[in-house]
Amino acid sequence: MPSKSDCGLVPSKLWGRRDFMRIGSLAAFGLTTRDLLAATNGAAEKDERSVILLWLSGGPAQMDTFDMKPQADKDVRGAFKPIKTNVPGMTICEHLPRVAKVTDKHAVIRSMTSPFVEHRDGIAMALTGYRPLPSLKGAAGRLCWRRNST
Repeated sequence: MPSKSDCGLVPSKLWGRRDFMRIGSLAAFGLTTRDLLAATNGAAEKDERSVILLWLSGGPAQMDTFDMKPQADKDVRGAFKPIKTNVPGMTICEHLPRVAKVTDKHAVIRSMTSPFVEHRDGIAMALTGYRPLPSLKGAAGRLCWRRNST
């Protein structure tokens, strides 16, 4: 939960001002931040996994690749035909036959959402985990809109 002085832009998971004060007080005992981080680095056993994120920003639409809707109306579905994959019940685009052979080795996320209207802001939050700061253009536009609306 953010404190009263927090503007809400900094996630609560990050170290706060008080945490830095506590760490700084350890310097009196000869411990530095580097020593503290080294001491806590191996404290808990970690579950090691590897992930390859394939981010196709500006790539083809999902309805033309991995989330085809062949039963939908012609206005909604893509122009390509679905083909079967090595996962029962899952189809992908006819132009991805080699991907269809290894479908059991990757995950397709079809339920990703964002609280942002702009895709750019949603992508920034998905890739970094932080709410993007407003751009200078957006802030200036909002100020101009307020000035013109009064």
